[in-house]
Amino acid sequence: MTERSEERPATTEAVSHPRRWLERIKINQFRSVEPGTELCFSDGLHVVLGKNASGKSTLLDLIAAALAVDFDRSAFHDEPLDLEFTLRAGDLHFEAAIKRVLRDANASAMPEDVKGLKRPLREEGCYILRSPSGFKVTVVLTSDDVARRTVEGVDAAQYGLDEPLGWRHQEPPLAPGLDGLYNLWLQGSRKAFGAMESLLGRGAFSFSLYEKYLFRMLEGDELLSELDDDDLFTIRLGKSLTGQPPLLPDRIFEALSPDGAAIDVPLALEPLLSSFIHEMGFTEGRMSLGPPRVERDFGQEFFAYSLPMFTFYRDGRLARRVDQLSYGQRRLFALGWYLACIRDVAILDEPSNGLHESWIAFLVSQLHDRQVFLTSQNRELLDMLPFRTETELSRGFVLCESRPQLGGDEPTLHWRGLREDESALMVKALRASRVDLITDLLRALDLW
Repeated sequence: MTERSEERPATTEAVSHPRRWLERIKINQFRSVEPGTELCFSDGLHVVLGKNASGKSTLLDLIAAALAVDFDRSAFHDEPLDLEFTLRAGDLHFEAAIKRVLRDANASAMPEDVKGLKRPLREEGCYILRSPSGFKVTVVLTSDDVARRTVEGVDAAQYGLDEPLGWRHQEPPLAPGLDGLYNLWLQGSRKAFGAMESLLGRGAFSFSLYEKYLFRMLEGDELLSELDDDDLFTIRLGKSLTGQPPLLPDRIFEALSPDGAAIDVPLALEPLLSSFIHEMGFTEGRMSLGPPRVERDFGQEFFAYSLPMFTFYRDGRLARRVDQLSYGQRRLFALGWYLACIRDVAILDEPSNGLHESWIAFLVSQLHDRQVFLTSQNRELLDMLPFRTETELSRGFVLCESRPQLGGDEPTLHWRGLREDESALMVKALRASRVDLITDLLRALDLW
C-alpha cells in the first residue's frame, strides 16, 4: 500500500528526488567469490564481461539487492554473507555493512523466534546516513536485539532525534529497504522538519517515496508473464487507500481513477514506453484491466485490478495483442516496460538477446540519465555503448573469471575493475574518439 508512513514528514510541494546509485561494493564473504573483492562504480554505464559460469548474473543480483537494501531475496535466502556497500543520492551518502553467519549448532543458548523455533542464523546490518553538513546517523539492526540509533554532528534533541528506538521500530536486519531505513534514521524528526530539511538538503524527504522493487532484467520476455501474477501486479484504487504495484510506471498509475470502472489507458502517458512502441512498428499501445474485484484492507474498501491486457495499433486500427507479438517485439516491449518502471538504474542481463542491430542501437540510445549495469556477449552492443566521461570509461568494466581450485573444490570467482594501465589505454581511445573500436581494445588487452 502507498499510505504515507506517519513517521515521515509530509510536504505540500512537489520536490524532485535525488537519483540513487551504487558507488562501491566490497565482498568479504559470499559463496566462492574471492574474499576482499571490491568494485567501484560511476553513476553511469557499466559492462560486466566474462565467460559462462564466471558469476556475471550473480554479480548483477548482488548489485540489485544492494541498491534495494534487500538481501532476503530468494537468490540469497539463508546464505552466509559479509558485504559492505555505499549508495549515493544527491549529496547524501548511505553506507552499509551486513553479515549473516551460522551459529554454533551445539550452543545451548541458541535464540528462538516467536514460534519457539531455533534460529540457526544470526543477522546484523549497520546502516549509516551522512550529509555534507557533518550530520551522521547510524542504525544497527540485529536478529537478536532491539534496533539502536546513534546521532553525530548535531544536537539530537534539537532535531527531534533523541527518541530511542524500540521493538516497534524493528526491521529485517538484511532487508530494511531504504524506505524502512529512512524512518529509522529520521524517526521523530517530524518535530523539527524544517531544520532537518535544511540539514539534509531540499528533496531529501522525497527520496524514499520513490522506492522501487529493483531486480535484474532477465534475458527473455519473462517480465510480461510476471504482469499476470496477482502477487506481483495488482492495482488497488480507493478513495483514501491506493496501492501501486512496482511493475507499473508512475505516470500510468497517476492517470487511473478509483471509480470502479474498467480501465483502458493509453501507454503514451509514459513517453519512454511510447518510444519503444513506435520502434516496434506501432503508432499506439493501450492497457486494459477490469472489471475489478472489491476488497477491504485497513478497514477500508477499494477496487483491485489485475491481469492487464496490452493491445497495439497502427493509425487507429488494432494490429496486435501482446500474445501475437514476435519474440523480438515482446522482448523490446518488456525492456521498455522495465525502464519505465525503474527510473534511477537499469540492471540488464544480455539485453541484446532477440534484437536486430537497429533495435540494439535504439535500446542503447535509451540508457541515459541512470546508472546502468549490463552483461553482453554481443560485439555490436559493446561497440555502441556511449561512455561519456573518462571516469565512466575507467570504471565502466567489471571483468569476471572463474579460477579452478586444486582438489576439485568450487572454483573461485575473481571479479575486478580495470587496472590503471588498462584504464589509461581505454581513456586514450576515448580522447581519440575511437570508442567504436572498444571490442578491439578489449581483445587486444585480452579482457574479452
